Amino acid sequence: FRLAEVNDMVSWQDGTVVNLSEGGLCLQTDTVVPAGEIVELVIESFDKKGQPRKRVMRGRIVWQRQGRAGVEFVKKQK
Repeated sequence: FRLAEVNDMVSWQDGTVVNLSEGGLCLQTDTVVPAGEIVELVIESFDKKGQPRKRVMRGRIVWQRQGRAGVEFVKKQK
């Protein structure tokens, strides 16, 4: 994944998704982002045919400790 803060558009940071669920994810990253911060996530993966695929999502940091952070997915406001 790649991470960028939405509110003040900080530069992209790389990390690794450790756990993914319908409501959010746990990621491993050296980037410190305060709880409550809204972030944009670009998740890069491959489909069943091996073709690259990207998904852009928004999330809220709910916790961070020991190089990991919990992110709750949030819907884009209209």
